Amino acid sequence: MASVTASVSVGLPVRRFGKTARRDAWWVQPLLVFLGLSTFLVYATWAAFRRSSYWGENSFPLAMQNIHRYMLFLSVGVLAILAADVYAALWFPDPATGRAAFGIGVGTLVLAANVVLLSGYLFGCHSMRHVVGGCADRLSSAPLGVRTYACVSCLNRRHMVWAWTSLFSVGFSDLYVRLCSMGVWSDVRIW
Repeated sequence: MASVTASVSVGLPVRRFGKTARRDAWWVQPLLVFLGLSTFLVYATWAAFRRSSYWGENSFPLAMQNIHRYMLFLSVGVLAILAADVYAALWFPDPATGRAAFGIGVGTLVLAANVVLLSGYLFGCHSMRHVVGGCADRLSSAPLGVRTYACVSCLNRRHMVWAWTSLFSVGFSDLYVRLCSMGVWSDVRIW
């Protein structure tokens, strides 16, 4: 006895990404929960660090506010290490002689783009503006300070663009190097 299989074709509507069949404002409640929890988190953080009396210029809350500046100097060191990695990526072993020969690969370009984008983010930071321009009482009396402050300010105008592009480049650089080291793909030498 042969088995009979029946099939029914059901047409499903094609929708854009994020589009649902619901016509109500279903997203309002999750948005209100998110805003309420975020507001509470901000308030709780503020309340935890708030004190009723003045602690002076060297107080712990003031030091916490300045942690951004302290991390800036650490980040310059990390950026120097990344720049050294780009330099190391410019030298390829010559199979014939065994000596290192200058060259450029896709990995070199990926690492160099990462350093450029991170540099734009780091040197356009408002804390860097304070470092280069905040040491003088009158910036106009220090011509080099005026130039460096203007340069940092120029980068600072697009600080959020630098932030997102450098965040993407850090992730992509890490993935590229990781996949090369795992043997998933090989770095292609361009020159």
